[in-house]
Amino acid sequence: MASTAIAILEMKIRAGSGASQLHWKMHFNLGRQLLPSLVVGAVLTWVFCGNQWPMLSGGQDHDWAAHRSLVPPVSSSAAGCLYHLLPAMWSMVYGLGIVSCVQHLPVAARWVAAWFILGGIICVALEQRSVMRLNQQMAILFGGGQMLLGAILFWNMERRDGKK
Repeated sequence: MASTAIAILEMKIRAGSGASQLHWKMHFNLGRQLLPSLVVGAVLTWVFCGNQWPMLSGGQDHDWAAHRSLVPPVSSSAAGCLYHLLPAMWSMVYGLGIVSCVQHLPVAARWVAAWFILGGIICVALEQRSVMRLNQQMAILFGGGQMLLGAILFWNMERRDGKK
């Protein structure tokens, strides 16, 4: 949440310093393109971990029965079987988010989208259930993908800006 707020604030500051409103419109369109993948990722998390949310309350007693009707009927044992799919699902949704914004990114960013989507598919196929393996999946998928995207952006955009 804090990261999203900081990114929105930075976009607003950068767009406000521009001479035209074109920058703000571009950022707004980019956010609108990313919104579906953010919503789908949140809904997947909610569905897969919905029955376990009371444990996140810090031990406080809440009337979770009132909210239980919002969560799809997944037994607690089935919810326990689904959490291991979250890194793969998040990866595929993130890859689709990159695909939706590829017009604002260098052409090589399509490879990063493919990295996330194919990596998520491979993680679903491997179906690792241990927590250590899930941590490794997250590190490889998101750490490797973000480093690859950072290198592509630096190589295609930042180096060009420095030569002007």
